[in-house]
Amino acid sequence: MAGLEKVLGKFRELYKRKLIAQTIEGVLENREVIETDYCKNAEDLMAMLEDERNSYGVFEHQTELKQCVELAHKLYASLHQARVNTLECEILIPSQMLRKISQDVMRMCANEPYGWRGCVLYLTLEENNLKKTELARIELDPTTVATFELSITIHEEPKFHIRKILPNFRQMRIGCSRWGTLVLSQGFTIAKHKLYIHNSKWETYSH
Repeated sequence: MAGLEKVLGKFRELYKRKLIAQTIEGVLENREVIETDYCKNAEDLMAMLEDERNSYGVFEHQTELKQCVELAHKLYASLHQARVNTLECEILIPSQMLRKISQDVMRMCANEPYGWRGCVLYLTLEENNLKKTELARIELDPTTVATFELSITIHEEPKFHIRKILPNFRQMRIGCSRWGTLVLSQGFTIAKHKLYIHNSKWETYSH
């Protein structure tokens, strides 16, 4: 009887793993960056942007909305590329993170000499072990002289919270090991550096 229970236990475990594997496979199908219910897909993200709302109210002009959407696409594409070329791991993106980052960037560009066109973005990942990896450098308009820089730091979600958010994925590999899974936190930091002011210091804003 004990032997039968042991066999049934192994069978249940194998079946459970198969279901998890199928779930992961379904998420990965036609996607370079993993997204789940916790991390809604890019189309949902764009829909949230396209309803003209943002964290600070309503976009005053359609051009602002278009710029914000384009920036969110660029950030998504940068994570897509970093996933393969730099991190070598899958990435879980919180549903509103790219939206919030793009809105904050647009707000911080508003009072600059050339607006968003004079901005150079640096996207950096900070893991739980405090290791920092530069993921991308983005010139928002390569034809315009850069007048300021924004350094965006995104963070890995602490492991404790991952188990609460994704209880069915407790056995997945965490962090940037080769083809493991990296879960990003909602929080991020943006630092601003004005290139046209002598001895200008970086101004940091946390979110």
